[in-house]
Amino acid sequence: HTSTTAGGNAGVDVIMSGVNVGAMSGVAPRARIASYKVCWTYNDAAEADGMRNGCFTGDSVAAIEKAVTDGVHVINFSISGGTSITDPVEQAFFNAANAGVLAVASAGNDGPGNQVAHISPWHATIGASTHNRELQADVVLGNGQRFTGASMNAAPLPNAPLILAEAAGMDGADPTRVALCYSAAENGGRAVLDPDKVRGKIVVCTRGTNARVDKSLAVAQAGGVGMIQVDNGTGLVAEVHSVPTVHVTAEQGAVIRAYVRANGSASASMTKFVIGTSAVKAPIMANFSSRGPNRYDANVLKPDMTAPGVDIIAGVSPELTLEQRDNLINGTLVPDVAFASYQGTSMSAPHVTGLSALLRQE
Repeated sequence: HTSTTAGGNAGVDVIMSGVNVGAMSGVAPRARIASYKVCWTYNDAAEADGMRNGCFTGDSVAAIEKAVTDGVHVINFSISGGTSITDPVEQAFFNAANAGVLAVASAGNDGPGNQVAHISPWHATIGASTHNRELQADVVLGNGQRFTGASMNAAPLPNAPLILAEAAGMDGADPTRVALCYSAAENGGRAVLDPDKVRGKIVVCTRGTNARVDKSLAVAQAGGVGMIQVDNGTGLVAEVHSVPTVHVTAEQGAVIRAYVRANGSASASMTKFVIGTSAVKAPIMANFSSRGPNRYDANVLKPDMTAPGVDIIAGVSPELTLEQRDNLINGTLVPDVAFASYQGTSMSAPHVTGLSALLRQE
């Protein structure tokens, strides 16, 4: 995802989960990319599933040194860390800077608090902000009120009954998890939404705690036909959901909830998504983006800059079976191209990495 953001081909037609979202380009399409693997999945008995994802400091230092030796011009480091200038990775970036190589690192996703990562002055530290392009669709209430939110609805959803998640819970289910629309898998195997109450309806769910796409999965499992996801102040995200979904702001959600409570026959419909211009001014710092000032030395301002880090669509590695993976390794399989929309300072850093490569070329 980060490599195709920084240097993906130009004018690529993007199909994401069957939805055509148009042509896109990497920031520096003609850049040559070298990738060094420093992150792994390994055994850890302390984790619920016995596995942990991690990036080892020694591997990162070795990769930075190898990249400099290989002659790269810019290093993208979409990994957190670097809360001290004596950190080995920060020191490796110092040596890279002395060799004329720019490192571009993520500021971290622990915002809005003062938790900025990569605080050293010899590399660029990048925060995440919004852009003004939005994949959006409308929710049209039965009374004619229309609300535009983030969505990737591949087709319109006809008018259907509308219900609040809070009114659709199973007997004995945790009310908090009912409002958040937990799937059975995220609730110890027990569903929280009652199919007798949800079937054939659009459900209003609250964002938070469980994954956004888990909420629409819960609605689908209960027989619902759509979901309105009400934001919690973190920011709207367009994603492919299990049922047609529009992600609306907390303010819009309050109006929708009031309509449902006041109307015993509440209903709504949804439009197909379009690529439009966000009503929110951009760039706005994403709520999750770690803030400064620099905790080590306030005279060195961090983050250095911000770049788009919300709803970033780029190429990803397709999921492969073990047989397909082996065929890929031995050269008998050419994998399909896959795309995904992610957010984080890991997504903003490669924008600056690509720009840095273009500036270096100039």
